[in-house]
Amino acid sequence: MTTWTTAWEPSTACGVCNGPGDIYDCGCTEIPAGDCDCDGNQLDALNECGGDCAADADQDGICDDVDDCVGDLDACGICNGPGDIYDCGCSDIPEGDCDCDGNQLDALDECGGDCAADADQDGICDDVDDCVGTLDACGVCNGPGAIYECGC
Repeated sequence: MTTWTTAWEPSTACGVCNGPGDIYDCGCTEIPAGDCDCDGNQLDALNECGGDCAADADQDGICDDVDDCVGDLDACGICNGPGDIYDCGCSDIPEGDCDCDGNQLDALDECGGDCAADADQDGICDDVDDCVGTLDACGVCNGPGAIYECGC
């Protein structure tokens, strides 16, 4: 008896007589549920098929075991920090300064003021003070006071 085969005869490649052949993603079968390829690999934490990243908790695309910051950088560049909560944003006012611009108190305790001296501490800067010192009873700056028989 002679067996005849023709080019139109369906395949038996997957063990199915007259079957459709290896037409699926993995030849004769679909990719198994839970796998991402025909080799049994699964997606890692970064959605890489067969990757080795176990976790990306902050979902920043960097695997946690190599991530410098697992969380968020605040406005000051600190991982999971409190942000710009200080007087000067990310830092306190520097010691010796009275504001965040580096100004210091002048002789009249004015922040960033230009009074160099107030020797008599009368609240008037010495360079504009009519009397650096005290007025005596007679109204004379640094005068001797009422020393005459009639006072002044």
